[in-house]
Amino acid sequence: MTDFRLLGALDVTVDGVRVPVRAPKQRALLVTLLLRANDEVPMDELYWRLWDQRPPAAPAAALHVHVARLRAVLGDRSGTAGREGRPRVRSLGGGYLLQTPPETVDLFRFRNAAQEPCGPGSPAIRQANSDTYGQPWESGATTRPRGRRSPRSPSFPPSPPKPVRHCSRNGCG
Repeated sequence: MTDFRLLGALDVTVDGVRVPVRAPKQRALLVTLLLRANDEVPMDELYWRLWDQRPPAAPAAALHVHVARLRAVLGDRSGTAGREGRPRVRSLGGGYLLQTPPETVDLFRFRNAAQEPCGPGSPAIRQANSDTYGQPWESGATTRPRGRRSPRSPSFPPSPPKPVRHCSRNGCG
């Protein structure tokens, strides 16, 4: 199974192993294709994303090289990945398409979760609580389980900061 993380730093995991995508052009290509996963991205848009206003003398050939390298990183040889759930970078008449199940891209998982109803018993809340506290909360719970501290919760100052009363050239006070 492949997992793409776009929210935050780009991260690619294939079968539980992190796969580095180090080359800047390769990263730009992957992000562009992932943002429009399962839709064709026209060649002109890819040229613009990779080279802005200064494309190489033969942009189609250079793009093909970057796509071939990206396929190698993803374990997709010639756009014909055989294993179920593996991404495929397909060449179409006027562009390229990254074919991958939407649940493999964190951006799409987030969008789907954001559209679900939210409440104590909703699947999104149960999953978030399970991820945070290691166990699902009971339906209707309004406080977190006793004795469990969230590893992700920030430490807050004991008192709120003082309000700003006035500002001048010398600073605010």
